[in-house]
Amino acid sequence: MLNTEYMPTSSNVLGTPIPFLPHAISVSLPTWDDNVAYVEGDQRVVDAMATGYPRFFIHRDIQALAGICETKFGQPGEKCFLFPSDYTADAFRQFMINHPSVPPSPIPVRLVEYAISGKGTDPLELHIALFQADAFSLGNEFWQHTGLGISSRFASTALNLFAQKESIRRPTSLSTAPDLKTLTSPRNAKETRCWLKPRFARG
Repeated sequence: MLNTEYMPTSSNVLGTPIPFLPHAISVSLPTWDDNVAYVEGDQRVVDAMATGYPRFFIHRDIQALAGICETKFGQPGEKCFLFPSDYTADAFRQFMINHPSVPPSPIPVRLVEYAISGKGTDPLELHIALFQADAFSLGNEFWQHTGLGISSRFASTALNLFAQKESIRRPTSLSTAPDLKTLTSPRNAKETRCWLKPRFARG
């Protein structure tokens, strides 16, 4: 989760959220040079940003949750985008299939539905779209132009649920399962369930 405890509160400081809240969507770019550097993707500015407009800056909580999902469900060289529903995840997959810039060779897009439950809470359903890292820029176009990805508040809730429970052992059958599977962690079977939906994009 975004830790604002030690962040400067002045809006004159590069990268500070405006207002100073964990889910703010505006960020301080105090000088003209900072604005130009942001547009040009200068790492000095990008690395300093604690937040940003959701379609153009992936919130730190979403980045953290994506990293967990890539570790738990991804194969070597895979990245992911996160969605709140099966419909939006499948829309991402269709975009990756049908985009004219995609080369003719098949590009794998795997969809994972991951339901996380905390004590006394309803399950939080997370839909994970996994793909080869070299297609990240193309996937990011979908994220930017549709706004269908998960919100920072969704990610924060999911991270809180992860923090409440012990780590879940990654199922060994993920990379080879040919059909829809129900996967459970023996130590957390009543709290967490996961379905793998192997789907492959064809150009």
